[in-house]
Amino acid sequence: MERTNKNESPLDITCRLYVACEKLKEALKEYKDTGLTPEEIRYVRNNYTLNKWENVPDEELKKILSRAMQSSYGVTLEQVQELAKAKEEGRIILLPVPIGGTIFVPYKYKDVDGTIESGIEEAKLSGYVKEGDKEFYTTYDERGCNDYEPGSFYLTREEAEPALVDLEAEEYGSEAEEGKCRVCGCTWNTPCEGGCYWVEDDLCSKCAEEMEDI
Repeated sequence: MERTNKNESPLDITCRLYVACEKLKEALKEYKDTGLTPEEIRYVRNNYTLNKWENVPDEELKKILSRAMQSSYGVTLEQVQELAKAKEEGRIILLPVPIGGTIFVPYKYKDVDGTIESGIEEAKLSGYVKEGDKEFYTTYDERGCNDYEPGSFYLTREEAEPALVDLEAEEYGSEAEEGKCRVCGCTWNTPCEGGCYWVEDDLCSKCAEEMEDI
């Protein structure tokens, strides 16, 4: 701590002491957050140099890292290693929201009477599917299940509203432009009941499944 100046008032000294105590409290908090004992911190400090780190025994290093990670992030080193392996094997997917969470989908479609409907649909995320180069998120609501490609939905209604404005400004395309199933006649904007997706340029997933069952 700095020496006091003879000309300092008691208030000045008190203020400096307060600042010093706050710095000390922050330093103690950083130490506490590591979850390590003083001996473990001293061990790391004495061994952690660019040239000496390889001298730390693997088991001792794992023990220290695991304690620090458990305290700071609530996970163990073993869990992190398991996640890293799963990611390498392609078993980890970061979902936009938790399963059961809500996504917001701008839509625009033509009714059988020719009326064009548009709005923002709220759907519950139920899963993720990747088939070759295609990937989509599955959802469910009171009307059934649907599939949405990445980028076709939003996490908040506020984010979806500008996309809806752009969608409403677009001219409604012909069946040839929006695609039409050669078997059932469904289109991108008027899918099968319960939802479907394209497996070919002119074949929807429901018809493809029915053809496989024949």
